[in-house]
Amino acid sequence: MKVLGRLPKAPGTHWRCRWGARYNHTRRPALEPTVSAAPATSTSTASALRQPVTPRSPDGGAVPPVPSSKALDSLPFYSQYPLDRHAEWRRDELRLDELFARPDAKLLPLLRDRVLTRPAASSSSSSAAEGSAEGPATPAPPLPSHPAAPGGSSLLHPVLLCPASAHAELAAAGPARVFLGTDADGAPYFAAAVPSAAAAEQLAAANPGSSWASARAAGPDMSPGDAALCAVASGMMVWHSSNGFSAATGAPMVAASGGFARRPADAAGGGRGGGGSTYPRIDPAVIMLVRSADGGYALLGRKAEWPTDRYSTLAGFLDAGEPLEAAVAREVAEEAGVGVDLASVSYPAAAPATGFDLLPLSGRNAALDVGLFKEEVQEVMGPLQALQWPAADEDELADVRWFHRDWLRAVFASPAGAATVPGAGRFNIPGPYSLAYRLITSWVGARPGAAAAAAGAADSWVGDSIPQVLISGSGTFKYVLMRLWDPSAENGGGRSKLLVWGDTRAPYHNDVLQKAKAMARPLGLQVTPLGGGRMRHEPEAGPGGVRLEVYGYSAAFGPAPHELVAALVHRWYPLYDRQSITVSYEGY
Repeated sequence: MKVLGRLPKAPGTHWRCRWGARYNHTRRPALEPTVSAAPATSTSTASALRQPVTPRSPDGGAVPPVPSSKALDSLPFYSQYPLDRHAEWRRDELRLDELFARPDAKLLPLLRDRVLTRPAASSSSSSAAEGSAEGPATPAPPLPSHPAAPGGSSLLHPVLLCPASAHAELAAAGPARVFLGTDADGAPYFAAAVPSAAAAEQLAAANPGSSWASARAAGPDMSPGDAALCAVASGMMVWHSSNGFSAATGAPMVAASGGFARRPADAAGGGRGGGGSTYPRIDPAVIMLVRSADGGYALLGRKAEWPTDRYSTLAGFLDAGEPLEAAVAREVAEEAGVGVDLASVSYPAAAPATGFDLLPLSGRNAALDVGLFKEEVQEVMGPLQALQWPAADEDELADVRWFHRDWLRAVFASPAGAATVPGAGRFNIPGPYSLAYRLITSWVGARPGAAAAAAGAADSWVGDSIPQVLISGSGTFKYVLMRLWDPSAENGGGRSKLLVWGDTRAPYHNDVLQKAKAMARPLGLQVTPLGGGRMRHEPEAGPGGVRLEVYGYSAAFGPAPHELVAALVHRWYPLYDRQSITVSYEGY
């Protein structure tokens, strides 16, 4: 869904947002899963319909996904729930008891929001079996080896206790026995809380190599199906643990509907118990990618508690009775100070300035003198001047700023999928487990670490391989503004882009030009100078932070329009604060 908005001071300028559900996570070291087996204490079978046995999860998870989950890769990470929930069975307590007693029933133990996990190496060589939380371990057949997760990291799997009936005391001691559903083999899954920290330690000790980790921290290193299963189970267990008594009467509450509701304890025999049933709290939220009117910039923010290199989309919870679109506008305004005016979707009041009018008089004269095209000025200056510059709410964000699509595409094309900007630290985004990752990479048209990200774009051009801004890391040096253009129809003749190059090693402006021509010539491209000047680049300028000054002129090519040059530098150095890049036509 797209939401358009208008800037308060620039009527007719539109912002577009793509929003979705929110779920935040923190990564942890990668591990892998296991199923812990135990001797069956019951041979009863359930009346559930069994489906044909299928191979293990294709994504390397511990849970074989049901056939209805064929489009797993097209769903957000935590939406790839692998089980058939069978909500219609939740009120049938006899059926649930039969399912729990089956020899293939599995129990996911939780310590509030924490799940028990185990490294792949130990799970592939041996699997501990539990007769009870305190019982002796019994050898179980080794599990098949698991394929690597996307990106090559090993997977983290939850420890699943099987058969579940061997752990009936554990399930009975907790606040609820939650029925999670059945997998592709028809095996039922349940979740239950470990009653104490001591019992949790005993359970971990009985499964060598296992450890407890929060579902949120462990999820990114699991397969999508396993992560979704653990997220649901941990969320349900936290809810049960926090709702032992009725908010209306204070009376004790017990689990009902397969663990998806709670009711007054004295209503178990049919009485109303002085209050009705309660259900898990669901907090709707939005996560949105805010784009500029031309689609060239995206607004990303960073929380103070995040790693200093991580930027992500904005997000927030809905207020009571608030439409999703209104929540998007409110959250963006609160967190970043950028307006998303929904009324402007159908009412553009005025058009922004275009072409050479976007430059002040000195820059306009320079642009005309060196032969810049009006469209080139519009492409660089128009989107940047139309941006509403954000101001981070210190209670919500440590930083928020606009990032250009071209810069993000170049970052993603690097081997590590991250960038280091001198004087401004590092930049990264959340991993593939997050909806923010899907929103950002979908907009950019590339994924981090993809070597051919830029070249593989639908609108790629041979000239994309030549950097638009290439300047020395520090010092004072000459720079040249140039036009890279393609005279060949076979290569997409007529395409062009502006370049800003500067080098401390170049004694003359012409040396910079010749360097660009040498790179363009093998590609069949040509380079035309459009003026020049000097730059003073101080990435470590002390308390004032980064400083980059664009000034002066070129005796050979004339003065470049420095405002346009500064705009291009800002596009490729987005972690530099806007006020740190200054312009002057004084000096040489």
